[in-house]
Order: sequence, then structure tokens, then C-alpha cells
Amino acid sequence: AGWLFGRRITNAFNHLNDLSLICRAHQLVQDGYKFMFDDKLVTIWSAPNYCYRCGNIAAVISFNDSNNYEPKLFDAVPDEKRVVPSRVVTPYFFVADPRHREIRYIAFLLKLDNILVVMFYRGT
Repeated sequence: AGWLFGRRITNAFNHLNDLSLICRAHQLVQDGYKFMFDDKLVTIWSAPNYCYRCGNIAAVISFNDSNNYEPKLFDAVPDEKRVVPSRVVTPYFFVADPRHREIRYIAFLLKLDNILVVMFYRGT
């Protein structure tokens, strides 16, 4: 459920859409973020120690403007400090109609100056 692309396609897409950077998520990156293709694309992963077993760092990127951004890194809470909250599910959120078995992914595209931000939301 994806599309592989490289430097040539990234450069062409950025040029056609007047972009300098594509920010994307939803792919594990061990160091929290990774720039690729001459810094024209960045992948950001914001779940530290994904599934409690990957040992990865997480990141968010703070933008002051399209050319001035700073990655902020964070680690998972150590096991001995983690508290498991009581399981409370908000009734109106992520409740699937039993007649429907599909899960939909919705992509949000947001253009800030010359940066494209791509976010995915998993809805039911």
C-alpha cells in the first residue's frame, strides 16, 4: 500500500509544485528523522521505542519559516517510570460500525510556503 520513489521523482515533484521540501511521516526512522535526496524530503517518526521493541528515537520538527527548521528529539519513557493508564475508550472516536470491516487512511496535505507536509490519519 505504498509507492517507491527516489531522487529524480522527488526533484521533479518539488519543481512542478514549487516546493523546497516534502515532510512526511508514517515510516519508522531509527534516529527520529531522516533527510534524503539532497535535503528535498524528510521522514519524521514521532513514536519513541515503537511497539516497545524497536529502540528508536522519536522526533518532531519545528519550523520558523520554510528555510529555518529544527528537529527536536525525544526518547521513550523508561520502563520503570511508565504507568499504564486505565483503559478508557472515548465512545465517539475510532468506533467502527460492525457492518463495515474496512479501515480507511486519510492523507492530509498542507502546503506552508514552499514546504509540503503530508500526514496520515487512520480512521474507521
